[in-house]
Amino acid sequence: MTHPEPPRRRPRRRRRPTRPGRRHRDRVRAKHTENVVSPKVVRALLGTLQDKQAACGVLVTISWYGKSSRETAHRRGQRLDLIDGRNLKTLLPNTSASTP
Repeated sequence: MTHPEPPRRRPRRRRRPTRPGRRHRDRVRAKHTENVVSPKVVRALLGTLQDKQAACGVLVTISWYGKSSRETAHRRGQRLDLIDGRNLKTLLPNTSASTP
């Protein structure tokens, strides 16, 4: 009777060495909603940026941001980019409204 081999573990990825004093952490969050993105979602990402000490963040959605969401994102002076459906379309090359 033979015993099955234990599952192999994947080797750990080595982290790239960073320069002392320089931390480049970015956070990206995507939201799929059909309505306006609420300021609550923006505040949640801002909290994550602060907690993780990230340099900047990006919030992407296919819908749009309201005035209060944009004000919340820029009020605290953090580097938070808001990309809505209209801007996303211009960033992606060769996209069309119809899909096969």
